Amino acid sequence: MTRSSPPGTACVLTCILGVSATSSARADEDHWSVAGDLRWLSALHWTRPADTPLNPENRFLSLPQALIAQELRPNLKLEFASKLRLVARPRLRATMQKAYVADAWKDERFDASAEWTELYGTWRASDAVSITYGLQDFEWGPGELMSPSNRLFHVTGLLRDPLFLVRGRHLVRVNASVGRAWSAVVLAEVADNGEPPFVAGESFSPKGLVKLEWTRADGTGYVGLTGGGTAGQRPWFGEYVSWELLEGLSLHADASHAPGSRAWYPRADSAGLERRDLDASSLRTLAIAGARYSFEGGTELRFEYVYDDAGWTRDELRRGATIVRAAMETPTASTRTVVAISQAPGLELLGRQFAYASVRIPDLPPRKEITLQLRYLHSLTDDSGAAFAWASWNASDALVVYLSALATHGPDHGELSRTVRSSIVLTAEHTW
Repeated sequence: MTRSSPPGTACVLTCILGVSATSSARADEDHWSVAGDLRWLSALHWTRPADTPLNPENRFLSLPQALIAQELRPNLKLEFASKLRLVARPRLRATMQKAYVADAWKDERFDASAEWTELYGTWRASDAVSITYGLQDFEWGPGELMSPSNRLFHVTGLLRDPLFLVRGRHLVRVNASVGRAWSAVVLAEVADNGEPPFVAGESFSPKGLVKLEWTRADGTGYVGLTGGGTAGQRPWFGEYVSWELLEGLSLHADASHAPGSRAWYPRADSAGLERRDLDASSLRTLAIAGARYSFEGGTELRFEYVYDDAGWTRDELRRGATIVRAAMETPTASTRTVVAISQAPGLELLGRQFAYASVRIPDLPPRKEITLQLRYLHSLTDDSGAAFAWASWNASDALVVYLSALATHGPDHGELSRTVRSSIVLTAEHTW
């Protein structure tokens, strides 16, 4: 996925005002084309917090039970003679939320924000080489749950729904291809995008990455190698593969390897959380392996297994919950830091082993306007689990209605069950 930015106030205003449908204009020899649309999302959230020692009666986290959100997502593309493309995707968001804490409703809280999710430009130097610069979302990989070989975007896919959004990063990217089989990407992250760090407390450092991919002539399989590093840190490398064994059935794997780990871990004496650069003499592996089967009618079934030998053990998960609970019960100046670290320790998933399954069923009767997707993630480390389901209904050419639901189970210190028990979100999306 890739996206970026048109310079100039006129382009930004045009995007925000929602110049929709698609328009194109040509000025003699310039051959400029303009395309755009505007998405308006209205959502109603209901959440049931988990009543656990980590957050008894929702007193510590004050999670909102009710939330109303309104979002505008303009999308503008300018293109010149297939050589230059400028892309702008801002997001304007307003929310009202209300939390139920210790048997009483708290006052409403209102928030509004505006941000660029993607803003970049691409120059196509030749049929084989293109150069892109700006704020962009660039993801790859055959797995649905995550892509370990991408160490820039630490994205997990369990809760992907219409409101899910990946904010772009400031990248310089060069794409090159040799024929149809070989392609290469060289990119550098050159500036902070303002998001909270993946590892709590870690300041931004420039990053670099190289990706090489080979694809079968018939498109039924591909293999990729990646490698990269962050300034002042040890490098890493990764690989990914997807291969069709039989018609409709394919296997895939995606992994990365790095010496040591820069994540936060609970101390053995339960006195706090600490940064431990785990034994750098051995490689730490994050990997996902799975299978996908596509039926004739379009239904798709997936199974995936995740292994992370830098993840927390069952005992560390218990100790981590104890540390966070103690920090909340006796608040000090460091309590906020402890909570922040527990939310962003530097791991995609806290535990070491997970099982994931999903099924997507499109074109459901009676009018083939409904699509249903079910996902389930189970932690083999602490036996907690999360089930997520969403359905979409194409109410008209411009209006789509979504309904999503989440339910969790497991111990009160479980990774997937310690903060939220269930939630429901109703979303309407209108596109001009």
